[in-house]
Amino acid sequence: MRTVFCAVSLILMLTSGALAQSDSGKAEATILGLEKQMTDALLKGDMAASERYLAEDYLRVYPDGSVAPSDDLRNGLQFTAIEISEQRVRVYGDTAVSSFRAVVKGTSHGQPIDGMYRGVRTWVRERGEWRAASYASIRMEPDASAGQPPSASTSTAPVQHAHVQDNIFVSNELPKLSLSLDVKFQYLGSFPFDIRGVAGGYRYVWGEVEPDKHLHRVFIVQAEGYYPGNGGSYPYGAANPEELAGETYQHNVWIYDNDESARERAGNESDLTAKFMQEHGYKWEPQLVMSRYARVVDEAKKNEIIVFYFENLKD
Repeated sequence: MRTVFCAVSLILMLTSGALAQSDSGKAEATILGLEKQMTDALLKGDMAASERYLAEDYLRVYPDGSVAPSDDLRNGLQFTAIEISEQRVRVYGDTAVSSFRAVVKGTSHGQPIDGMYRGVRTWVRERGEWRAASYASIRMEPDASAGQPPSASTSTAPVQHAHVQDNIFVSNELPKLSLSLDVKFQYLGSFPFDIRGVAGGYRYVWGEVEPDKHLHRVFIVQAEGYYPGNGGSYPYGAANPEELAGETYQHNVWIYDNDESARERAGNESDLTAKFMQEHGYKWEPQLVMSRYARVVDEAKKNEIIVFYFENLKD
């Protein structure tokens, strides 16, 4: 009888643990959805829709340490672009913490607030619904961003000329470009990179994501350039030219091992991309087929744009 009792107790414990994990996963998905709805509302200027998700005693702390008065939530902020990445949600019963990196363009009471921020929002479950109880943010300096060497100075930090909105990559300079992704591709975020202190840029990443977070296909836009004062340039040839939207790109296709590239050059774009995928829970196979399009975007040949398309080799 004791054996039966122990077995039943173990089953109940395992079942309880599985249900708790399931509830946590549902809560995480719900909060991620609410975060996106709030961001979409802010971009549309619909502050009332954004406030719909706030608790009655919602508290907002600005980067300078000041606390926002209640009426400031509606009237103080206007955004033209918000790019969210490095998003994580941790659930603790009826409380959850959402953290993320945000690159924004906008104003607060008419003053520009363009820049990169780290945000932390606390959520509580009230009467069965998740509500945002507080939010605090800090402004990030360029050398504090992921992938940027700590020793780099602001004069050699990657400059971000682009953003993503509604699954559309938009760059206003170097180059001026608008690129719309197929709806099958989900925008996963962006990160900066540095190339031996002489050049740097940003990678914008999309993926065709399967239910288990396995990446079936990946699409990357890489905006890159030499830092000011560096004498380097991109000596492009056009051995395999391809025309896209009236511009000539150098085109190559090859079999590619991302893990091998990461091992050979720690900290390079391949390494940072693999770590980005791992940190966000995505499963990306190392053996890939890659199609690469690249072109110089200025007369001095100091900046380039590269488009990568990946499929799993086994497919």
